[in-house]
Amino acid sequence: LQKGVDIRKFDKLIANALLK
Repeated sequence: LQKGVDIRKFDKLIANALLK
């Protein structure tokens, strides 16, 4: 479960980087 949250956070980070 914790790993899933970590992946979700990473996904958000990637999306932010792509948006920038």
